[in-house]
Amino acid sequence: MPKRAEVSVIIPTYNRADEITGALRSALQQTLAPYEIIVVDDASDDATPERVREVSGEDIRYLRHSRNRGASASRNRGIREASGDWIAFLDSDDRWEPEKLERQLKAARDAPETPGLVYTGLSVEEEGGVQVLPKHRGDIYRAQLERDRTGPTSTWL
Repeated sequence: MPKRAEVSVIIPTYNRADEITGALRSALQQTLAPYEIIVVDDASDDATPERVREVSGEDIRYLRHSRNRGASASRNRGIREASGDWIAFLDSDDRWEPEKLERQLKAARDAPETPGLVYTGLSVEEEGGVQVLPKHRGDIYRAQLERDRTGPTSTWL
């Protein structure tokens, strides 16, 4: 039976050979398997391409910019190439908990109207311990317009 085209994971990266494998593995270990994983390499000059090839997965597509264009250009290219119904960004130095996509998709489906964005909290490991963000929860539309309340793009679906 073919996979449903639910979630396309987009991983923008630049010179993150030491981090990309962990990000890819956290995407591959989701309890709700992504429809596809798209890595957009923003012209890395380190071993990032080799590290991506080392991670097996038929649903990993590797795209490469010929010159460095920035993270936003990489995310936008990933969006253009994606075929899933939902987009999830994963920064190449971040990791997801195994149930992230499953829980977010369930929250989106359970909402009275289809939301434009479902976000999660995150844990930030710092010298002084672990900080849990964001402080805001629920419908944060107005607060988000005033200031970023959700944290990095790796929390979005």
